[in-house]
Amino acid sequence: MADDFSELPSHEPAQRERLKYVLYGSKCAIARTIHQLHNRGYAETSDWSRPNPSKTLANS
Repeated sequence: MADDFSELPSHEPAQRERLKYVLYGSKCAIARTIHQLHNRGYAETSDWSRPNPSKTLANS
């Protein structure tokens, strides 16, 4: 898999491609992660959807 990235042309600017991330954890841990990513310039806090309950985590 790492070899896949070596074939990318380094002289062309990277095009932004929209990715989808899913965070699983407590509300506190998710909020903290979102704010840490925002502070690093990764994404605006408003870019994230509202949290949805998860059965697997609610029962653990």
